[in-house]
Amino acid sequence: VAADGRWLAIAEEGFYGVAVRRPNGQPDLDLSWLDLSWSVSLSPGGETVAFSNGHGGANYTVVTRRLDGSPISTLGEGEALGFSPDGAWIAAKIPTPAQLVVYPTGAGAQRALERGSIERYEAAEWFPDSRGLLFTASEPARPLRSFRQSIDGGPPQPVTPEGIYGTLSPRGDRILAQDGDVNWRLYPLDGGEPRPVAGLGRLEEIAAWSPDGKTLAIGRRYLDDRFTRGKQLYLMNPDDGSVRELL
Repeated sequence: VAADGRWLAIAEEGFYGVAVRRPNGQPDLDLSWLDLSWSVSLSPGGETVAFSNGHGGANYTVVTRRLDGSPISTLGEGEALGFSPDGAWIAAKIPTPAQLVVYPTGAGAQRALERGSIERYEAAEWFPDSRGLLFTASEPARPLRSFRQSIDGGPPQPVTPEGIYGTLSPRGDRILAQDGDVNWRLYPLDGGEPRPVAGLGRLEEIAAWSPDGKTLAIGRRYLDDRFTRGKQLYLMNPDDGSVRELL
């Protein structure tokens, strides 16, 4: 406020949206619903998106919308976590009280997965058979770790040590995660010993697995005085450590 009574105010507005880039020079299609749409995923058939609607109440809502721009369809409470590989289900987490649920994309009833001792849910991804989820969660006063659980019933089962959680391979047989020393390892889900990934260092970020599970897309950060100065993109075979640069 100035001495003569004039004053200056600053207003900030945030927007979280969903858009589709279409081929052949067609204009982008905005599929956002109002100004709070996030955690989008595309259906396996490529005709529908699912996302979180921030205007759906205290726990948000999971909605779907067809790529033709038709109005949203609301499935229920929660934040969207993605379509199952067969397109029959959409996983979601409800913040309060913490709950993991799956919503059918067609006829049927939603399923609330047994919580067991879980206190907080984070990310989740589907197993390739569409019958179970790998998710990151924590129990009371304990660090995050990876769990697996069937959508057909039964309690969650921990599959990594406490403090370790990662991403599922496309074949659903192993998890890529950093251990307590920030070293990358592959954790088999059959109970075997974790194996280090040769050539994958602490500054690497995992972008994605290839569909066949044989290649990782990696981003490597270059640091200068502890600030990121650039990033190199390359492909890596996690089994033998061989790499191919992209950028």
